[in-house]
Amino acid sequence: MIRALALGFVLLTHAVSAEPLPDQFAALVAEHGIAPASVTVLSPAGDVLVQTAQGQDVSDAAPILSVSKTLTGACVLYLVSQGDLSLETTVADALGWDSAAGNATIAELLTHTSGYRPDRTQRDILGRFLTRPERIAALLERRRTTPLKSPAYFYNNENYIVLEAVLQAVLGQPPMDWCRTNAPGLADMASLATARDYPAIGLAGGYAASTPDLASFMQQLSVTADWPLTLVDDGITYGPGIVLVDTPRGQRLIHRGGMCLLTGRGHGSVVSRDSRGWVVAFTYTGCPSRDAENDLQAMLDAAISP
Repeated sequence: MIRALALGFVLLTHAVSAEPLPDQFAALVAEHGIAPASVTVLSPAGDVLVQTAQGQDVSDAAPILSVSKTLTGACVLYLVSQGDLSLETTVADALGWDSAAGNATIAELLTHTSGYRPDRTQRDILGRFLTRPERIAALLERRRTTPLKSPAYFYNNENYIVLEAVLQAVLGQPPMDWCRTNAPGLADMASLATARDYPAIGLAGGYAASTPDLASFMQQLSVTADWPLTLVDDGITYGPGIVLVDTPRGQRLIHRGGMCLLTGRGHGSVVSRDSRGWVVAFTYTGCPSRDAENDLQAMLDAAISP
């Protein structure tokens, strides 16, 4: 899924006309049945190319799911830059775990290289979602079965669930409360809140935000030399909650969140910034096929030319 997304969602470079976009967006949302939905596109200078929504106000927060990891990664790196945390801190250092699961470092949790496999602790024995990260972390400590220190990248929520428990121990308060008060980029996100009535979990996927706030955050996010990175595929690496893609135009940053339940209820979100600084943030409702995102891309391509 990461590879398909990384290769498929590309922003180009120069604005031509934003006038048709609200009507085109309304038609796209109606065709795919994905309202409420919202989109914001920013130019490299920070000007708004388009900012529109259907079935909600553009300032309304919507579930962002795994894009929560992107916000978390930025906050963790801010803590590291301030000397309050080290990327080499282990789970055992912070939580006192004496099992193999305690060997994972902050850097490994951020990049899904801890060896944790995959999302085994997120449901109880009856198949019901567990919604308390601390409970999931406690189960993971006892139920580790896969050897740690595997060099392979394996995207799964457990890394950020355990990371939340670590940050709670380090900060002495709910981590996102601290992050949205102190961390650059997050502190400006007035809409950022816990996603209500949705079985997504904490820093791994439990937050909501508006597309203007997401786009502004994404424009401020900068890749630095101290970022922990791991190889996903040729030309694709994973950093702290974000995918980095090498393209002929330069490096692009992107992440997608999505969840679709058996009942058909679901949400999705996409944030992307190309090498020239064009930013898109997109949230939608329901369980559409990839066609919805492809159609959105075609709509944006019509207004942004090389």
